[in-house]
Amino acid sequence: MLRLRALFKRHKPSVIISFLGATNIQTILAAHRLRCKVVISERNDPAMQALKPPWEGLRPIVYPRADLVTANSQGAVQTLAAYVPSTRLRQVPNPLMLRTCAAEWRRHQPRLIAVARLVHQKGIDVLLDAFARIADDFPEWMLDIVGGGPLEDSLRAQAATLGVDSRVVLHGHQSDPFELLYQASIFVLPSRFEGMPNAMLEAMGCGLCIVATTASPGPLEFVQNGSTGLLVPSEDVASLSAALGRLMGDGQLRDRLSSAAVQRVQGHDVVTVAQTWEQLIRDVLHCELFRSELPTQHDPVGRTEGWAPAGNIKHGRRLEAPLMGRGEGDT
Repeated sequence: MLRLRALFKRHKPSVIISFLGATNIQTILAAHRLRCKVVISERNDPAMQALKPPWEGLRPIVYPRADLVTANSQGAVQTLAAYVPSTRLRQVPNPLMLRTCAAEWRRHQPRLIAVARLVHQKGIDVLLDAFARIADDFPEWMLDIVGGGPLEDSLRAQAATLGVDSRVVLHGHQSDPFELLYQASIFVLPSRFEGMPNAMLEAMGCGLCIVATTASPGPLEFVQNGSTGLLVPSEDVASLSAALGRLMGDGQLRDRLSSAAVQRVQGHDVVTVAQTWEQLIRDVLHCELFRSELPTQHDPVGRTEGWAPAGNIKHGRRLEAPLMGRGEGDT
């Protein structure tokens, strides 16, 4: 943390932007009393994913010290509102970065696809069980699993035990999964909990039907059951299997949900989301938070709610947003 503080002192950024829970906390503390603004971004709903000690206990104490706290889902915003003043809390959606479908790619083949890290959270084991139940009823359908992780070997063994290893392709990590996305017809999100999954949004933009669990509020902001996709309870193999079978056997339903998915994610392109971030940064630069000597009931660290125009902002300072790294599970 001292090295991080030294970095901030040397570069003198006007705004520091940090992502992910533990990194956010370290950034806020390292920037304490420096002449810069701190904007942090929470990538998961804290109600669904706890940080490792000591970060979980520090989050409600330290987060209110940030000049602005952002989250990528309404569910996460509602959780953070328990300890972050509403005037310094904003929802900023994930940007949708799509690659154009190449002419040689065969679209909408009879393939299911899941794009996820191979960890317990993502529920790929549940997906394999569900697919195995209906695989014999739909012999032309395949399942693509894109992503790497510590459970890869156990998932391969599970597919073999279930007798579907010839129908399941584990592709490992793919830096560009769009060819596989465009070739599939159904995207499956079997997670036990989620923030706002980029892979799901990309699949919707590519025109895939979505089957997702109701485990977290983030995906539910985009997937409405029967309208823009199908929803099932988390860890419910029977319900997931039934939803997959329903889509695999009904081309007209797939076409309708595919079109609805594309419409739902319009307005989340990179340019639009970047403009949102730019406006937030301008707002932070040109505002100064009121401070009080005593903490309020809502703010345990001594800031009251509200922004006031800043009369002593020095213009012309360099704007930097060092990325503090990835590692807590952004999708």
